[in-house]
Amino acid sequence: MGNALPQAFSEIEPYVADWALATRAERYAARLDRPFDELVAFYDAIAPRAEEAIAYLDGRDINALSDEATRLLHLLYSMILVSYAVGINFNPFSDTMGALPTMINSGRDTAPTLPGYERVWAAALTLIIIVMLLNLLARAIARASKLKEK
Repeated sequence: MGNALPQAFSEIEPYVADWALATRAERYAARLDRPFDELVAFYDAIAPRAEEAIAYLDGRDINALSDEATRLLHLLYSMILVSYAVGINFNPFSDTMGALPTMINSGRDTAPTLPGYERVWAAALTLIIIVMLLNLLARAIARASKLKEK
């Protein structure tokens, strides 16, 4: 088979077998099947080379990529899919946490034509609904405690 990836990206070849998957469904299944530490290791290996890989692929016809370039593209697709899981830290005692207000603030300058734009508005709406429900719950508790006092 020769090189699994273009020569300039040989150091990330160990990830080809597990992550250079052709379909989104395969990539998503791989993300769900792997422990979090493996996701972080994969992301940390690919992300620093992502811009270089994009530049490498940018000058080529996507419909006529070599097998090596196609695998590199699939690795980038997998990195994008894994990046959200890695970007939101579920450990409250380590690093920064993902939160709705942070997501809204960081995405507020997103162009309306990009997919993340709807996600920002969805996060804002979700935050408003959570605050509204907590307010209603607090009112119900206050009303119930007031009735007990009478």
